[in-house]
Order: sequence, then C-alpha cells, then structure tokens
Amino acid sequence: MMRGRMKRIWLLLLIAASCHATFAQKQSVDELRRTLDYDQNASLDIKEVSVINRNGVRIHDISYASPKGGRVTAYLVVPAEKGRFAGVVFGHWGMGTRTEFLPEAVLYARAGVVSLLVDDLDVRPAPWRKSAPGSEPETVRNNFIQSVVDLRRGIDLLRARSDVDPNRIAYVGHSAGAHWGAMLSAVDRRLKTVVLMAGVPSETTILLESDDPDYVSFRETTPKETLDKYFKTVESLDAINCVPYAAPTPLLFQFARFERYFNEAAMKRYAAAAGEPKQVLWYDTGHELNDIQSLIDRANWLHKYIGIGPIAPILQRSLEQSPQFELKDLNGRTVRLSDYQGKVVMINFWATWCPPCRAEMPDLVRLQREHANQGLQIIGITYPPERKDRVQRFARSLKVNYPIILGTREIRARFSSEETLPLTVVINRDGKVSDIISGILLREEFDEKIKPLLMKKMEGEMRDAKSDH
Repeated sequence: MMRGRMKRIWLLLLIAASCHATFAQKQSVDELRRTLDYDQNASLDIKEVSVINRNGVRIHDISYASPKGGRVTAYLVVPAEKGRFAGVVFGHWGMGTRTEFLPEAVLYARAGVVSLLVDDLDVRPAPWRKSAPGSEPETVRNNFIQSVVDLRRGIDLLRARSDVDPNRIAYVGHSAGAHWGAMLSAVDRRLKTVVLMAGVPSETTILLESDDPDYVSFRETTPKETLDKYFKTVESLDAINCVPYAAPTPLLFQFARFERYFNEAAMKRYAAAAGEPKQVLWYDTGHELNDIQSLIDRANWLHKYIGIGPIAPILQRSLEQSPQFELKDLNGRTVRLSDYQGKVVMINFWATWCPPCRAEMPDLVRLQREHANQGLQIIGITYPPERKDRVQRFARSLKVNYPIILGTREIRARFSSEETLPLTVVINRDGKVSDIISGILLREEFDEKIKPLLMKKMEGEMRDAKSDH
C-alpha cells in the first residue's frame, strides 16, 4: 500500500512539474509576442525612389514607415508578367545590405516570386540608421526588436499587394538576418516557412565561444559585469530560445562546415532546440554560404512550401545564353544585346590599328545591307587601345551602317579568351552563342555558318503564310 501511495505522489509531482514547465514556456512566448507586437493597421506610407527593368524583372527602390520610427529602405523585386505570386522577405547578414540577396531575388522573380529585400537598421541611410555598442545592452535589445518589427511590416507590405498570395509567404535570413528569422518563426504564423542560413544560436555563442580574433579581443577587454549585464538583457531574444516555439512552421537550417564564428557543437544544439518539422543541411563552405548547392536547396524548399517555380530550367537557360552588355555607341545611344532578341547577331571585335579588321569591314557593311530584312544585326566593338575620334573618322569613311561601340578587354573576355583580331561571335535567334569565328569572315563561312540561321526564320514564316491560306 505504501509503495502504491508513493507512486501516486511521484506521478502527481511529475504532472505538476510538467504543467509548470508548460506554463513557463507559455509565459515566455506570450512575452515575446507582446515584445514584438505593433499596429498592423498603421499606414505603410510606401514611397518609391526609382524602378529599373532587368530583362523583364522590375526592381523597385522603395522605403516604408517603421512602427518604431524612421523609414525602412528596401528593394521590391517583381516578375514582369501578371499573376498571383508567392512572396519572400529577405534579411541580410551583419556585414551586408539589401543587395546581398538581389541576384537570388531576380532569379526567384523568374520562378514566380515577389521579393522584399530589407536594409537592417545599422546600414540604412541617415537619419534612419541606428547602431549601439555592447556597453548599451538596452539599446541593443531595442534595435533587435525594431529589426524584427520592421520585417513584420514587410510581411504586411507583401500581403497588401494584389499580385501576392497572402497564404504563400516565406522568410529567408542569413546570419543576423537568420536571428531575426528565428524570432519571426516564434511569433508570426503568417509565414509558411522560414530559412535560417548560418544562424547565430545565441549572443554567448559568438561572444564567449568564438575563436574569431575580434570576439576574443572583445571578451578579453570587456569587464565581466558588463558582459553579464549584456547577456542577461538580450538572452530572451536569443535565436536558440525562439526556435522551440516555431512549430508548426517548417524550418530549414543551413550551416557551414567551415564556419569561422561558432563551432559545430553550437550549431547542432541550435538545430536540436527546434521542434518538427525541420531540416538541417551542411555545406563545405564558410559563413557566407556561397555554395551553389545551398541556393538550390533553398529554392527546392521554397518550391515545396510556397510553390515557387523550379529554378533548374532557369539556371540552365542562363548558362546557355550569351553574355549580356549595355554600352553606348559612337552617337551616345544605348546598345543592349537583349534588344536584338529574335535576330541573328554578329558581334565583330576589331580595331583601327588592325589591318585585317579594316580590310574586313566593307564586307560587313555589305552583309548588313543585304541581310537586314532577314533579321541580321551586326554590332562592331573596338578593342583597346583606341581613340573615339579615330574610330568615328574611319566609320564615316566606310559609311558603316551598324552600331559601333568603344569596347574594353573585359567585354571581349566575356565572349572569348582568344587574342585574335578580328573576332566574330555569332548569336542565334534564341540568344545562344552559335559560333566564334577567328580572323576575317570569309564568304564561304558566312554561307555555311550564318545563312542557315537566317533561313530558319524565313522557312518558318513561309510555313505560317501557307497555313493562313
């Protein structure tokens, strides 16, 4: 009888302890939610500085109002076509700016994503920039809070757009941006998934355990009481204390095996603190996580959880496409290779000091005149050293009927490592490099390598005309 009574007492104690732990956790996450709360009905007051178009993707330079004061600078990257897209908010690492994820956002735009790339507090322009030393822990804590609140406003911004599906929004953060992502995962259920790249588990992990010389110097020169006060002030916002509350939001952890700021054990403790669903991936690279596989894995994860399009076909097309350029011709007009999409383009690298180049150019003038209606476009790009006035006189003397651009070695290197002049790069109607011809272009070479590309379009047009009849 005594043994049975003791079992019941122990069971009651275990239940009480479990309830107390659950209550404490509930109090902790509720306090975090109150800390990161803000007025979602306040005006975003979005202002646009400029917009540029990059091969059909629109990049808007914008700012919006912060609930904590000042304005948030950001890029809004939007697909060219109309539709209802997934949305991604990006948070950069501590040494970066909103530009860190710009290439990735442009890639995602082609996969059907509207992205918001936010500048963190300490890299915004004056007067909105804020930073604080470790000797001011309360200010550091307040800046942490504002960083996350400003990102939550970014989620509001995406959800308010008619071209964004509010049920398909994710967050991607790197390093410091991953810290904000961990905090977001605990309090904002509007996010369908969160990606944490090279995330810092806690302030103590990086300040007390890191072998990085800057952090070693910091802890050796900072009084213990100052460190203790700092950790006590910010520990409730540590990432490792936030990810336990992320569930049911799926988390993707991406860690570097050659991480220089914290060790593998700390990263494993961090990932273990999070509940399911989650995935932990490792890469043979450093804190920057500049392994192409990490990009592919992120995209596949976002495809799974918010339905972005596959990026593999987009990357494959990019590899097959010819290099692009945007340069001024001799008359100051902008010449973009992308403007000639659908044409057969011959890029002729030449120089006035190159006798074979000068001998070839009358034939190029004739070819442009005879085959322009079939879709041929020749572009002449000089090779340095070259003088503009000399090039202008030479082009006028031959009555050159195609754009001439003053080139650089860098432009030439995009297409070929050969040093031969003249050099002609042939680009087909699909924008792919079809051939590279060293030396003077012979009539036989034109007939064999370029004419078939021109005839291909003509044959298609003839078939279309017959079908109309």
